[in-house]
Amino acid sequence: MTTSWWFILVIIAAMVVTSIPRLVPFMLSSKFELPIIVIRWLNYVPICLFIALVISSIVTQEGSRGYHLSGVSIMATILTFLIAFKTKNLLITVIAGILFMFVLRLLFG
Repeated sequence: MTTSWWFILVIIAAMVVTSIPRLVPFMLSSKFELPIIVIRWLNYVPICLFIALVISSIVTQEGSRGYHLSGVSIMATILTFLIAFKTKNLLITVIAGILFMFVLRLLFG
């Protein structure tokens, strides 16, 4: 299979375009100091994003019938939180969470 130069150019352009929003804030924040209120607010952003990701994976919408709690996701989340609390290791926690979801979905569908 041959790859055309056009395809390679599109891949490189996509890499550049997706890198810009990630790099610009770091470059701008090194040029000036942020106010203390902004720094305190930014400390809460990772927690908010984490909670939003967890809740959106546990609570699902079933058409017009409303929202549904996924028992398998709740069990995996609780087990993963216990591993995180016990080990305080991000890599072990992520791997355990993936394994918990795999095994629980295998067992309970």
